[in-house]
Amino acid sequence: MLLNISFYTYLSSLLFQADYIQCRSIRISQDDPSDDVDEVARDNACWIEAVGGKNKKGRIFGIGSQKNTVTSSSSSRVSHQSLLPSEFQQDIEHRLSSLQMELAKKDELLAKNAELLAQKDEQIQVVLKDYEARFQDLYSKLNAQSK
Repeated sequence: MLLNISFYTYLSSLLFQADYIQCRSIRISQDDPSDDVDEVARDNACWIEAVGGKNKKGRIFGIGSQKNTVTSSSSSRVSHQSLLPSEFQQDIEHRLSSLQMELAKKDELLAKNAELLAQKDEQIQVVLKDYEARFQDLYSKLNAQSK
């Protein structure tokens, strides 16, 4: 049971990380270059969004001892203290790049397998036509002998 909980926690953290990266990418792409954007506030808002906001007790998953840096407001504003240590952000980015490389390799393998499958399908069709022709020939011979 402990393994399942650890695996669930690991998967949850990966999902949170992916949601965080996606939110951050979207917000960066939507930012106006002329605006003075507070990156820490943007990152904090993305983390809060990724983990689903505050829980019933008003806490945010994953911020640990920095719980007092979050202000209680409807817009989920946060203080300028980062909720995510830079090591955690680097770890997320490293894992994301590793997963993207792994996905690219699997996509390439999938394309190769699809090509091989198409080739095998063509070979099967040729064999089936050959057997069908042989069967028709044998059937004709048997019909001729029975008459």
